[in-house]
Order: sequence, then structure tokens, then C-alpha cells
Amino acid sequence: MTDSRYLHPADQICTILKRIYDKDMTTLTGGNLSIRDDDGVVWVSPTNIDKSALTRNDIVKILPDGSIEGRHRPTSEYRIHWQILQRRKDLKAVLHAHPPALVAMSVQHEVPDTRMLAQSYHAVGIPGLSEYGMPGTLALVEHVVKTFDQGVTAAVLKNHGVFLGSGVDLFDAFRRFEQLDFHARIQLLSGILGPAKGLSVPQIEELYRKGPKLSGFFDRDVISSRELELRRELAWLVKRGYEKRLFNGSFGTISARVKEDEFLISPAGKDNAQLSEQDFVLMRGNTCEQGQEPDLFADLHRRIYERHPKIQSIIMAAPVYAAGYAVTEREYEVAVIPESYGVLRSCTRIPFDKLVKEPQTAADVTGEEDPFCILDNLGILVMGISPLMAFDKLEVAESTAMSIHMAYISGKEMKVMTDEMKKEQDQQE
Repeated sequence: MTDSRYLHPADQICTILKRIYDKDMTTLTGGNLSIRDDDGVVWVSPTNIDKSALTRNDIVKILPDGSIEGRHRPTSEYRIHWQILQRRKDLKAVLHAHPPALVAMSVQHEVPDTRMLAQSYHAVGIPGLSEYGMPGTLALVEHVVKTFDQGVTAAVLKNHGVFLGSGVDLFDAFRRFEQLDFHARIQLLSGILGPAKGLSVPQIEELYRKGPKLSGFFDRDVISSRELELRRELAWLVKRGYEKRLFNGSFGTISARVKEDEFLISPAGKDNAQLSEQDFVLMRGNTCEQGQEPDLFADLHRRIYERHPKIQSIIMAAPVYAAGYAVTEREYEVAVIPESYGVLRSCTRIPFDKLVKEPQTAADVTGEEDPFCILDNLGILVMGISPLMAFDKLEVAESTAMSIHMAYISGKEMKVMTDEMKKEQDQQE
């Protein structure tokens, strides 16, 4: 996994702008980034240059006195970056792009309701809304800076796009921006399912304050060949999940049982796009290997493994179509086609407060016969007899949700499998 401390600011900009372009968050010459180094120099992306093919020599420097150095002109919005970083000393990097879902909200003059998903509020807080200004003008600079002066870390610009700041680096800014983009798509798509439901700030803060309950740490000993193989498989599946947009950089957790009381799980606070075999954390009961930090939901995974010996892998994620059910009361219909019914079987809903306050109860309602759950205001949970089979359920859950969505927007009646159809399939299995 890339350690940004050892990556030059110019290289950070090139790397992240390519990720923005590859994820369809901007067009060829759209979007811009900045980062302030320890000497007070602000590095910014250039204007009218292919964002997918930048080199470090294309990046522009703005010196502490405001003078500009570089072989290209800086982005036309460099003044916004400069002013935010000068006025907000708690921020080190700024990202601006135009993902379609966030642009859709900008033309509605609305900001994402981040309290619909706990991970979105945790990542971004509540974004501000900036008045319209023509790109490249001082009026736009004034409007955006005024919004950031209110203490927000993200601002939706009316009829434009989004600016987001990070106090860490551009990799952190991108992960948080990506979460906001996922959130906007979930919020917009869920509108067809029914009224959205949100959380209170204290509810969200309780989740992140509690974290996984660990009773201690242990030093590593010999690593078994089974553990090595599982590490390899988990890293591969996380990469696959990220590429298929089932995970994003900051949300999406996978675990796998190593033996009766041991399991591997995703680490806390690391970029899913860059996870490697050594990043996964080994758990023994509710103890963790020394020097590692497991995912926020490690305790829930542990309780499911303890309760259900046949379960070998668990995945939590928030793909945009399936996650729509997590922010509404609409029932998820698994019996759409034999493949979805056969893989998912049923759908259980776990209320947010029960997941936070009673993880054992949440573990009790899952299992071999109930391998698919809606996690209110978080996403979905699937489990299987292997990591690959758990991942298959994740794909089926999202694909089925997408099919249902398309059926709804057609305006025609959706005819699901009848009880007779389900009985026939049950008998064959």
C-alpha cells in the first residue's frame, strides 16, 4: 500500500487525478487538485492537460509569496485552492471534480444528506452549499471560500461540482470524495424505493466511538499455508470488488475464517484500492495481532463466526443499488429469477441501533439459511462457505437490485417468482 509520506506532491497529484478520471468522476481536462507541502508551497494541477496522462513535470508550483512556477498554466480555479489552503490551516489538500451524481445534486441546488449512511457522515460531515459563480472568476472564489470558512470540509457548488479538503493528503481526500460520490448515487437511486431514513449525529458517533472490542494483542508466530492462501484470495477479491464498484476506497470489509477461533479481516483506515496480502489483520477470538488495527466491524464478524461454524467468509459493502434498501424501508425481493433466489435465499433486515448495541443479536439472525442482510444506514452483509462464494452473493445482490431498479423505472409491473416456482427450485436443491 502506498505511503504518501514518501510520494512527492507532484506524483500524488498525477496518481489521484488518474484515479478520478478512471472512475468517471471527471472528463479529460476537467477536475483539479492541490496539496501544500511542509515548506508552504502549494502544488496544483495544470489547465487543459489530459488528466489521465499527467507527469510530475506537468504540475505547477505556487510559492508562499503567491508567485507561480511551471511549464503550464495552473488550473483556472487555482485561486480557490490557494485561498482555501491559506485560510484553512487544518487542510493540506483540496480536490475538485464533477461526478455525475454530485453534479445532479448541484443542479438541484442540494447537498447530499450524509446522515443517511453512517460512513458518509463520518467521512465528510455535512457538506456546505456554495452559490453559483462562473468558473475561473473571482466571484466563484469568493463563494467557495465563504462556504469553507463555515468549517465544512466539502462544498457542493450550484450548477457545477464539488470541492473537498483533507487534513491528511490527496489519497485521503480521494477516498472521502469517492464515498461522497457513492452516497450521492445511492441517495438519488433510492428515491424510487421510497422515503429515505436517516440517523442522528449521536447514533453515528456512538458507532465510531465504540469500535471493535479487543481484549488484547498477540505476537505473530508461524504463518500457515492456509492463511497465506486466504490472504492472497482476500486481496484479489477486494481488488475485484473495488474495480466493479462493489467497494469504494473507504467502505467495504471482507473476512475469512482461518481455523475455528481465527479469522482474517480487512484493516481499519486503509484504501481498499491498494490492499495487499500483508494488510489483512489476523484475529484470535477478540484479540488482534500486535501492531495492527482491525476493521470497525471486527466484533460483528467474530460473533457470526462463533455462532455459525459453517460460515467461512463475510463481506460488508454498500454497492449503490443494493444500498438503496439500507436507506429506505422498501423490502428487498430476492425471488426475481432462480439464480437470485437460489443464491440469496432470503433477506433479513438489521436495524442500525441493534447492530451497534447488540451485535450478538445481529449475529443470531444471520447464518447459513439467512446469508444476506440489509444493514440499515450502512449497506449490506453477505456470507458464504468460502470467500469466493460470499463474493458471489455480493455480486448477485447488487445485480438483482439493479434489475429491480430497471423494472421500477420502466413503469411496468414486476412479476416475481411464485411460491410454486420457489417450491420447485427448493425441491431440486
